[in-house]
Formats: sequence, C-alpha cells, structure tokens
Amino acid sequence: MAFSKVHTVKSIDGVNLAVTETGNPNGFPVLLLHGTCCSHHIWKSQLHSAALANACRIIAPDLRGHGDSDKPNDSLSYAQSQFWADDLKSILDYFGLEHVVVVAWSYGGRVINDYLLCYGQDKIAGINFIAAGTLSINSVKGPKYELLAQLFSDSPSVRQEAETQFATELCGGNESTVFFNQVIEDIQKTSFNTRVSMRDREMNYENVLADLSIPVLLTHGKKDDYSLPLLTELLSAHIPNSVVSWYDEEGHLPFLTCPTRFNEELLAFVLKASTL
Repeated sequence: MAFSKVHTVKSIDGVNLAVTETGNPNGFPVLLLHGTCCSHHIWKSQLHSAALANACRIIAPDLRGHGDSDKPNDSLSYAQSQFWADDLKSILDYFGLEHVVVVAWSYGGRVINDYLLCYGQDKIAGINFIAAGTLSINSVKGPKYELLAQLFSDSPSVRQEAETQFATELCGGNESTVFFNQVIEDIQKTSFNTRVSMRDREMNYENVLADLSIPVLLTHGKKDDYSLPLLTELLSAHIPNSVVSWYDEEGHLPFLTCPTRFNEELLAFVLKASTL
C-alpha cells in the first residue's frame, strides 16, 4: 500500500536533508534527483503515480541549498563534488539501499556523477539521465540558457523577473495553480550564493561516464531549449550500455509534460535493472 513520509537525513558534514519517501516500502528503490532551484515538488507526477507506487519505493530528496533542506552560507559547501556525493551516500546509508535506480534531471545529473566520482557505481542499479548536466560543452546549451543566466544576475530585479519567468516555463505557462506557487517558492528558497556556487564549480565527468557498466536510459525532449538534444546524442556515443528515448514534442521536462509515457518507461527500466 502506498504511503508518504518526510525524513530528515543528516549528511556527513552535518547538513540536514529533507527527503520524501513514497510508494511501496518493499518495492525496488528509485532515487529522484531534481535540478537547480527546484525541489521534490517537481516530481509530482512520479510521486503520485499509482503504477510507480505499486512497484517502487520512491525517494526524492531536496538537494542541499534547496527546498526544505539546510542551506549552508559558505560557498565551499556547494563547490566541491565530495559534499554532493556525501549527501547521496548519507541517503543510501539512511535507507539501507544497496541497489537503487537513480533518475537525474538537469543539475541532478551532476549530483549522481559526483557520487560516481567519489564512491563508484556498486550500489547503483541503473541511471535515467533526463537532459542532465553532464558534459562541459557550450554547444549543448540552448537559447533558454540566457534565462538561466539571469537567475545568477547581480541585479535583484533581474533575478526576480527571471524567477517568475522560469517558474512559468516549468509550469507550462499556467500561473494559476498550486504547483506554480510551489515552484516559485522553491526557486526563491535557493539563495543567490547557492546558485552562483553551484554554477561556478568544475564539471569533469567524462571518464566516470565512459566507465559505467550499469544500464543507462537517456531521456530527452527534442524541443528542449535549455539543454539541446545534442547533449544526449553525445552521451549516447560516450556511455556504454545506454539507450535513448526521444520525446519529439516535449521540452526540458518530459517527466512532467508527458508523465504517462515517462512513468511507463521508467517502470520498465526499473524492472529490467532490478534483475541485473
């Protein structure tokens, strides 16, 4: 029977992480990693999916500096891979997870790659990268990256306007919903210092991605104006054991804009990974 609970998981450096757990406590564990300036709210179509809830134990943390998790003031807490890796290790240890499928959207791709860099892939059954930040190549940045850049502006008024526009984009243009209010609140909870510290850290994951021996599902909307489809084309050629799922009519959030298909594909991927 599905349930829902919010846990507080203390990371190795003392940062408290808010982690939502739902689904089947005896199901195969699935860890959902959101992107910059978001929280577990962005996964609403997965957290409330009956099909996933029946088969999966779904665990969705708010990353450090985001949502209801602690927000350290010092830049170092966001600048090094080790801190992000330690957060995931602490979550896996807290829930006793030895074999988990990770779903990583946008900046969440960097977080799972940090974990792989520091702790390896032994406890990871498979990874579903969704337009994930994984390669430091400017050519994969779409025209909407200009909007993201404004989230890091020194001007508070520019940032505020960009926050509203970004929330509207994430909500498909509908600002009259509870979800929009959650999204804009999550964006505003992510401090300017956190955003800049996350943006400025190094991205060097090519070797760890090339060494993956676990199954990888690459999901990408062909109308993504943030991370261009070129990103997934490059990842497909770079990552062994990877398969691609293209969403011809979707943008940066196919898991939100096309949830039925996405959840079906995720469930199939989880069931396959659970047998390996």
